[in-house]
Amino acid sequence: APAPVIVSPPKPATFITTNLRAPSLPESVYETVEVSVTVTNIGEQEGTYTAVLRIEGDIAGTQNVTLAGGASRDVVFPIPVMSSIRAYIVTIDQLVTTLQMPEAN
Repeated sequence: APAPVIVSPPKPATFITTNLRAPSLPESVYETVEVSVTVTNIGEQEGTYTAVLRIEGDIAGTQNVTLAGGASRDVVFPIPVMSSIRAYIVTIDQLVTTLQMPEAN
């Protein structure tokens, strides 16, 4: 008799975030700056991930990204410039970076 064929179900969508980037700005004030992160689905099934951007611990934006298994995409958050503080701690998941704000002229 032929051996039974074992079919394992596809791995569910599992997301990782990498490469959190915040621009280093010249000394002038822009209306918005763009913070970006790469989201990758390391599973085999399509799924949707909600990227949550925090500035100084407070939620500054959320974006949903739907990815097929094995796919990745950059997610960009436009952040309004806040001129009262020079540097902000920016986090997405376990990733941390600093967003430097320009001086208001």
